[in-house]
Amino acid sequence: MKKILVSILIIILLQSLSANLSLAGDEAYKGAGTTAATFLKIGVGARATAMGEAFSSVADDATAIYWNPAGLSLFKSKEFSAMHNIYFEDISHDFLGYAQPFGKDKAFGVGLVGVFITGLERFSGSPTTTEPEGTFAAYDGALSLSYSQRIFGNLFGGVSLKGIHQEIDGQCGRGAALDMGLLYKNRIKGLDLGCTIQNIGQEMKIYERSFSLPLTIRAGSSYRLFRDRLTLALDAKKPIDQEVSLHLGTEWWPFRIMALRGGYKYKLDNIEKDPLTGLTAGAGFNFRWLQLEYAYVPYANLGDVHRISLLFRFGRREGEEVGKEEEEVDEEYHTLSTQIFSQENHIIEKDLNPNQEIDGFILFETKESPKKLSYED
Repeated sequence: MKKILVSILIIILLQSLSANLSLAGDEAYKGAGTTAATFLKIGVGARATAMGEAFSSVADDATAIYWNPAGLSLFKSKEFSAMHNIYFEDISHDFLGYAQPFGKDKAFGVGLVGVFITGLERFSGSPTTTEPEGTFAAYDGALSLSYSQRIFGNLFGGVSLKGIHQEIDGQCGRGAALDMGLLYKNRIKGLDLGCTIQNIGQEMKIYERSFSLPLTIRAGSSYRLFRDRLTLALDAKKPIDQEVSLHLGTEWWPFRIMALRGGYKYKLDNIEKDPLTGLTAGAGFNFRWLQLEYAYVPYANLGDVHRISLLFRFGRREGEEVGKEEEEVDEEYHTLSTQIFSQENHIIEKDLNPNQEIDGFILFETKESPKKLSYED
């Protein structure tokens, strides 16, 4: 009964979010660029970026602190993530995140994101002034504290509390915001659902004026195929000051040590003229406890953006251990099949995992031999 109620609640929630996302209100769109702390809308992590930012239902690394804190409670080991983003006009965009599980299906995380630019030229605004009167800098940053736990069944929830700081030429603004996320895993095998509401909070005051925070709603789903080697993801996003956008992403692991990623971001206003704008691509390399990620995002006349991320994992996560066991079993299957076909009129028995099929020979369970494969020619 609980599972049925959860399913109904999730469907209602996603339908409500979809209804809100479909409201392409002109008033909201006319407010583009009028919010404070707009740096909070810039996604973090090369992996998520390369997947077109379709990550609200994936959220399975330390960047979940940003994308969906509900994903943290799925962790089985400590993780640390660091990202550097080479942005436009020498703008530096960086992220640091640490996540750690504790207790049963609980986790906490700490994240720090910052945007820095120096050497901005200052002009007084006088019509007679043609030369800059000096330079100044701008710094934006947010510190996040996240908590996540299993609510019940396959439903996970998470929250992130953020302290925000903005400084432009000596003028400072401070504020606080809350992120809330839900993640529903494996109701249908391989299918995950996620949604987040980001940047809930009061207005921030800077330059003696108050500005709203960039409230954003995300909802998405992802589907994993071929023993999690292929992931397909779809997100919808609606910021308070911009039009609805759709995000498509994919991740493919052709080898255990390498992943290929691609994505596309499509704004429903369809203002962008360059067909390449919206495309994303990247790759990842896995070296046991270290994962190196790269993302490439073209922005037409503005130039190209490159993100590099490092993910340090202190101990193996449960899913990776299963993946390793599966590869070992695959190799064992091949060896066993060779043994079977090289002999005649013999019975061969070998311990294996249950419910498997090996080149037409089906593994069955009995009281005497619960995990045996029997074959007789």
